[in-house]
Amino acid sequence: MGRGRTESHGLRPVQDVIARIRFDGLLDAAGFSVGYEDRFNGERESALTAFAASGDLPWHRVAYIKAGDLVVWDRRTQTDLIFGTGNGPGADLDAVVRACAAAARPAEAPLRAKASPRAGASHPAPVSLPCSRFDAATGRWTPAPGGIADVIADALHVVTYNVLADVYETHRTYGERRIAACVDLLGGLGADVVALHEATPRLREALLAAPWVRAGFHVSAAPDPAVPYGEMLLSRWPLLIERHDFSRHKHMLLGRVVLNGRVAAFASAHLTSDRTRDAGARRAEQLRVLGERLAGGGISDAVVLADVNFGDGAEDALLREAGLTDAWREVHPHDPGFTFDPGVNPLAALMSATGRPRRLDRILVRSDRMTPVEVSRFGDRALEDVPPPGEGPRYASDHFGVSGLVEVGAPAGRAGPVPCPEPAVNTSALAVLPPEGACGGVQAVRAAHDPAYSRWMPHLNLFFGFVGEEHFGAAADVVAEAVAGLGAFRVRAAELRRFDHRSGTTVWAEPVCDPPGALEDLRARLAPYFPGCAAKEGRAFTPHLTVARLEGRATAARIAELRALMGPVEFTVDAVHLISRRGDEPFASRRTVPLAAGGPSGTPPWPPPPSARTPSWSRLPSARHAAALAAFAEACAGVPARPRLHVHLAGSSRLGVAAPDADLDLVCAGPDRREPAEVLAAVGERLAASARVRTRQVEGPGGRVLRCRFDGVDVDLQYAGIPARPDLPLPQDLPELTAHASAALDEDSRRAALGVTDSDALVRSVAGHADIGTYQELLRRVRRWARARRLDKGSWGLLGGHTWAILAAYALRDAVEHRVEDAAGRSAPRTGDALLHHFFDVFGRWPAGRPVTVGPPPTREDPRTVWAIYSPTPPPFNTARGLTRSTLQVLRDELRRGARELSGGRPDALCEPPDPGVHQRRLLLDLRCAGEPGEGEGWLDGRMLNLVRALEGEGAAVRPYPDPGPIAEGDGRRFVIGLDGGTAGALAAVARSFADRPEQDAPSGTALTARLTD
Repeated sequence: MGRGRTESHGLRPVQDVIARIRFDGLLDAAGFSVGYEDRFNGERESALTAFAASGDLPWHRVAYIKAGDLVVWDRRTQTDLIFGTGNGPGADLDAVVRACAAAARPAEAPLRAKASPRAGASHPAPVSLPCSRFDAATGRWTPAPGGIADVIADALHVVTYNVLADVYETHRTYGERRIAACVDLLGGLGADVVALHEATPRLREALLAAPWVRAGFHVSAAPDPAVPYGEMLLSRWPLLIERHDFSRHKHMLLGRVVLNGRVAAFASAHLTSDRTRDAGARRAEQLRVLGERLAGGGISDAVVLADVNFGDGAEDALLREAGLTDAWREVHPHDPGFTFDPGVNPLAALMSATGRPRRLDRILVRSDRMTPVEVSRFGDRALEDVPPPGEGPRYASDHFGVSGLVEVGAPAGRAGPVPCPEPAVNTSALAVLPPEGACGGVQAVRAAHDPAYSRWMPHLNLFFGFVGEEHFGAAADVVAEAVAGLGAFRVRAAELRRFDHRSGTTVWAEPVCDPPGALEDLRARLAPYFPGCAAKEGRAFTPHLTVARLEGRATAARIAELRALMGPVEFTVDAVHLISRRGDEPFASRRTVPLAAGGPSGTPPWPPPPSARTPSWSRLPSARHAAALAAFAEACAGVPARPRLHVHLAGSSRLGVAAPDADLDLVCAGPDRREPAEVLAAVGERLAASARVRTRQVEGPGGRVLRCRFDGVDVDLQYAGIPARPDLPLPQDLPELTAHASAALDEDSRRAALGVTDSDALVRSVAGHADIGTYQELLRRVRRWARARRLDKGSWGLLGGHTWAILAAYALRDAVEHRVEDAAGRSAPRTGDALLHHFFDVFGRWPAGRPVTVGPPPTREDPRTVWAIYSPTPPPFNTARGLTRSTLQVLRDELRRGARELSGGRPDALCEPPDPGVHQRRLLLDLRCAGEPGEGEGWLDGRMLNLVRALEGEGAAVRPYPDPGPIAEGDGRRFVIGLDGGTAGALAAVARSFADRPEQDAPSGTALTARLTD
């Protein structure tokens, strides 16, 4: 949670009231409760201590605060008994003290432990768990690939089974025999997902050793060793798993995949039995938590595999309230289907307190597109063993298992994309196109060795041929619907392979995806909708990037030479392209279909790990980012400090809009008694010891930064030292830092904290105007455009990511407050192209000298810049102070171009890369660095603004192009600056002075050359 806007009519903001309650020694926070609006379940109430700890609800949804039964703050009636603001009766702190003391007094620890759960009670935050698979090469179980699996399936075979933990009556339950029987039973079912309840470590070991599990299943982590048994999930696909604890012995596992384009969840749950006092109330609370979890997190479909511990009757209403359909009742409406039958199964008789048969085990479905078609019991036959004298027949468990087949169709009211029946032609293709800047080495090789160089751009075909260009409009609509919900992914191609033909050899770069198999999954999604194109190819799909065609026999030495010339290729796939050629012209992209940033809601599917507290809207762009965040959080938590260090997500990941190749910005908060350099060094040492990652400290514009590259992700960590004062938050509550309180921090700590609080303030600035997802989608599109057009680097005189986020927030609020129209003057929705067009139009026509503010206006405007764009957190500062006369004009031209392209019906042209060749002159900066490439580029970034201004001083209009390309004649990176106007001699002198002037702070082994070209 963070700071909200000032309440109307002078009512004191709710966050100030809660802070007073938490830190005022006269008030006992345990006696207060908070009423709030739940987006899915209406008005709810929570203990204030639990509410303050959760930190995931916007302030504007808080309706009231009570001390016992006394309302002390109410948004609707404008009541405030704490500070006396609003239109209520005024302050009455004595009444509040009496009410909270009376409410807190009965809640002594022994009574709280035994009390029945109350609706709305808080539960511990979910814990992310690993999912493992067997590696036949090493003979070990290893962590499954990170991220969320993409699954295509017409039906799912699911299983739920309570396997009876062998911890009670062990002398009568023949545990070893039952474990072997359970493994055999499950292996014969051929299920896709299996949920096991009361699984013990011994059963888990037996399953991990079973050949059928090793050959085809991913397995959830071992149960908590402090608990003798628990839940297990086995799945044919890797699951993104989290555990929700109901109590010490009861918890739920929830695993997610993307199923046919939508996020689907499989939950394994074991509810409280009647042996526990107040079991009914506990089960109701557990089902409430289950329902709330399935209603959030972007989950569209869910299958719950549970031992609910109640039979058919009144409690079934709780399932309906949670939106769950009972598969057995759908298929067998008149069959009692007992899964716990003491009259048949001696083990059930041994465990039963009543002797009544009941149907405790359920397959429950929550979906508009899943239909149970077959449900049956298993394990309901006695084992073939001859029982000892005096004993009845033996069974694998005291419960019978339930197996179900669930069909997966189109969502209700949605038929899905209609297949495109048009035949394939050889003049078109559906392809992935790497960005131009990523393929310098590939193009150098192709120019010399690929006869198709002039006809084809670098590409990875999904279908060739494809439907004719005259059908591209309809085909693009089909593609867009088929890939809905599929996120962007990363591709790296470094290894060369070969196709041998009679006349020669085709050499191609093998693309390796993160997540693995992403290209194959993308094509598999599309194949059913373009049957003519899939049938034409007639062979297995092998993603490849052609780099050369060699005549005769291609030797390994020749291919190695090409590999050295090409170098690695890395890029993000965030769109697919419909390309065609006309006559003798080369292929060109005619239509572009973007891939969303993640799940069906457009958000990436990797939530931050629980070890790093983040708001509900935050998302990480890849599993690698999640692993990096978890490693840094663990390293910070292990550094000795009082109070303990806590890591907070910052930047674009905190906003939930980071691209898959984005940096990870983090802020570590701790006591101000520790020096930042000392803390960062200690974190770096722990990272080096646990993850063998080399870190370095640098001085950035916001202070000292710990920088490293963790599993391909560039990570920056800053330190915010917080003084130990009652009016300041603890390190774990850094997002609650108010503007007034931030003045108590030293300047570097305050700047670091702004990376967290500014992001939250931006989200709050739009929360009262539009859905957060709408803001995130607009910002993603703006950032994608700015990056494609090379406009997104503040150190080069352009705008940084945070500044683009401020502009997107302003444009969204403006669109809500004013009527948005399309190009024809018709009313248009505040989403999609209309909203993006509004963004371009607003800022393309922005009056000169007028500042942009989304928060409190500055007390004094910044005179040092050509355009002021102020941060949302007071005191606001100008985030665009690096803009120059030239770069401001570049932005205006690009914003107006964006508006024209959308008005002209050319959204595909928005992200076409700019051409540096259009300028009168170009300044080429070649950078070589013996150390880490990032060190040299960071050093150059710190000097670029001075160069831009010096070139302007010689009369040139300057257009920087921040994204580098490779240097054709050797290792290094080439940067380009476009120049129009000025004299060649004066500009060349500026360039020589910039490159030749010795710099004391240059990284060792850094070499920079500058060359002016016409």
